[in-house]
Amino acid sequence: MIPLGLFFTVFNSVAALLALGALGYWAISRGGLEEAALGSITHIAIDIAVPALLFVSIMDHFSPRSGWWQLLVAGLAFTAYTLLLALLFSSLAARATRREFLVSLAFQNAIFFPIVIIGAVYGTASSYLADLFIFTLLFAPIVYTTVGLFFRRGDHAEVQIHWGLLFNPILVATLLALGLRFLHVERVSLGFLYTALQMLAGLSLPLLMLLLGGHIYLNIRHEQGFNWRENLKFALVKGLAFPLITLGLLLWLRPAYNIALLVLLQSTLPPITAIPSLVRRSGGNDALAAQFITTSFIASLLTIPLMLTLFKVLFNSAS
Repeated sequence: MIPLGLFFTVFNSVAALLALGALGYWAISRGGLEEAALGSITHIAIDIAVPALLFVSIMDHFSPRSGWWQLLVAGLAFTAYTLLLALLFSSLAARATRREFLVSLAFQNAIFFPIVIIGAVYGTASSYLADLFIFTLLFAPIVYTTVGLFFRRGDHAEVQIHWGLLFNPILVATLLALGLRFLHVERVSLGFLYTALQMLAGLSLPLLMLLLGGHIYLNIRHEQGFNWRENLKFALVKGLAFPLITLGLLLWLRPAYNIALLVLLQSTLPPITAIPSLVRRSGGNDALAAQFITTSFIASLLTIPLMLTLFKVLFNSAS
């Protein structure tokens, strides 16, 4: 029996996230924010709100319990696997769009989308949420420290290590929170500082979606044009090829259900919403990256519910 209830629950969750992006587009288009303000919002979101979210999430959900490292290793292995797929499929992109195509394929919206979807399907007290945070524990530091490497100037340019980017607020927040949890420091010990960080963490998703809407609006206003050919290729690869290949591997390898669920879910997700801002910082085409996200977001209204329903049917019957 096909679980249609699951399909529509996931559909509604994705639609709610898209509504936030539409709200960001509307806010920028109405003149509530100037183009120059996006730089300040980017700084607040990426250097303050997102690190606060990571710190709070680790303090809330991470516990050095037995077996936690298996989820962490699975998450790192999945990141390497996704990068390999992205490198393979980026050959389909036109040369002028290849770097933006590659990083948008490689780095999915690993935290926000799954939080909303898992909470809607399994409840906010689900153990899958704790597993998600361990699975993605090092994802944000990897993204924020490596995107710039794909945009170095010149085919023979040397790779320069920018220590200020490597030891960024994302990585510092992650390491600090991990250190506190391994020392068995509880969040209540941090008092009002933790409350302030929780407030900042709550800003991260609205700010990132506001930025996404702003990038889309500016792309249209500056008449940079919508690259239909590249966006269609991206949507097909990200929304169908990635999850179908992943589902086939899961049916063959038969990992534990919680790991299989997280892996399949991660493979269906559109790019992380911070990609346009990171691409812009790195000297790439942020407008094109925003197009890839927009196309992928719209396609995900159907592809994420479809793939999760397919997983529910096939993986359960194969187990």
